[in-house]
Amino acid sequence: MSKMVEKYKALVKRMKLLYGSKKMLDEKEKSYLEYVKLQRICVNLRYSILFAIFLSIAVLFIIIFPQIREYFDFKLFFIWFIALAALVLYIIVGKIFYERVKSEDKSKKDLILAEGIHGIFWCIYPVALIAIAHIFSNPLQSVIIWIAFFYIGVQIPIYSFYETFFIYPITIIAAVVFLVFADLSLELVIACVPVVVFMVIVAQATHLDRLEAYYLIAKNSSENFEAKRRAANIFSQVFDVALEVNLHSGLCEILRENEFLGITENTEMQRVEEIIDFVKEYAHPDDKYAFEKNLNTDYITDEFLAGRTQLYFEGRVLTKNNEYVWFSFLISREEEVGSEYCLCLVQNINERKQQEGKLRFEAERDPLTQLYNKVTTKSLIEECLEKSPSAQHALVVIDIDNFKTINDSRGHALGDKILLAFANELNKNFRETDIIGRVGGDEFIVLIRNVQSIAMVCDKLQQLTSNFKRYGVENGLPGRLSTSIGVSLFNKDGKNYDELFKKADAALYEAKRNGKDQYKFSITRA
Repeated sequence: MSKMVEKYKALVKRMKLLYGSKKMLDEKEKSYLEYVKLQRICVNLRYSILFAIFLSIAVLFIIIFPQIREYFDFKLFFIWFIALAALVLYIIVGKIFYERVKSEDKSKKDLILAEGIHGIFWCIYPVALIAIAHIFSNPLQSVIIWIAFFYIGVQIPIYSFYETFFIYPITIIAAVVFLVFADLSLELVIACVPVVVFMVIVAQATHLDRLEAYYLIAKNSSENFEAKRRAANIFSQVFDVALEVNLHSGLCEILRENEFLGITENTEMQRVEEIIDFVKEYAHPDDKYAFEKNLNTDYITDEFLAGRTQLYFEGRVLTKNNEYVWFSFLISREEEVGSEYCLCLVQNINERKQQEGKLRFEAERDPLTQLYNKVTTKSLIEECLEKSPSAQHALVVIDIDNFKTINDSRGHALGDKILLAFANELNKNFRETDIIGRVGGDEFIVLIRNVQSIAMVCDKLQQLTSNFKRYGVENGLPGRLSTSIGVSLFNKDGKNYDELFKKADAALYEAKRNGKDQYKFSITRA
């Protein structure tokens, strides 16, 4: 018994809910009901406008035009002309209120007026059908036509709980009036009544299902919004941008967006291509390939179909502050296999990258001169030789003459000053593409990349030694600063770093034996 009571209460609540009663509802259910009300008003207005257009055409072609051609009754013509004008006016007014109801800045007054307008129309609609159907001479034909369009009239609009008790009585009264004034036989009237009642019952059942469908849409939309809002709150603590992307339609919804990145000005649905094109446009030139490859819906779809669940890459983007900032991009497929949705999570990793860069710099550089250290110099040169096996490079090994004597007699402070000055001359004399490193106390290595000629190497070395000597004179350093230099050529004196260094080092000691302050090419070329 208690189960039946519970079912009955649930049914009553469902009926009240779907027909507009807000009793026994919580705040969420009330908000769902507002959505149902809005959709119901829009549907009723839209279809009332369409039916008004239909009635206008019917009045014009079935009543007014035949009167003008065959017989003319001014009084009757005037009545139908006023009816036609009223229908046209309703179409215009209904269209205006339909646009208002659909807009974001609609007011409660607009909704009330819209309800009143379409309510009046659906009351008048069956009466108008009576007048149109009554022009047919065959009573049975009139009834069939009226019932057919009456069914359409009660089937299409969606009435609220209060509208039901307002519109249906008027509709029934109109039907009775029509049956009486049409002078139909009693048998035909008795036959029509159950048909009309049946249509009303069927229509109400259909209305209930449609209202429930709108209610479920509102509920699901609200739950999805809440879920996305909670996700956005989580994302806001970790990510700067979070996008939900539909790979099939190309639409994306921005769940979280940091204005610092400046991808978009709102959180409406957008074409994913627009955001991708924006990011590509402002990507760092060195990172454009990574963006072109990974920010491609076809590539992402293929990778997901191949079984991957996540794609990750990093790149720099020009921000509103007009500086390039590092971001990580994590593209993650939804859990459902074959899902067309994925999440794109973007995080500002600029601070991490700067820290990594600082640590990498400290690990790769000589702490005094800031040139590459011995390990990094060798690694970079080996990488260069491997990538360009047919190019012409020159490996230069340099020692500062008598540096140990200066360092021991005048102190390490002066020695460090000389080392810094020589490192500065190396940076000024060689190109950014060349590799420069300090590999010992006063020993330096330079790989001159893509040597055009031996004369070019000689000019570089003569300019270097001349500038270093001038620095010593200008700064009043004791004695004369000079260097001993050995040179070996890639592919002629050796095929790898160790071979080139061995030949260049031998040439360096040959220069020292010959009196220092000079450069020598590999003894294999002597």
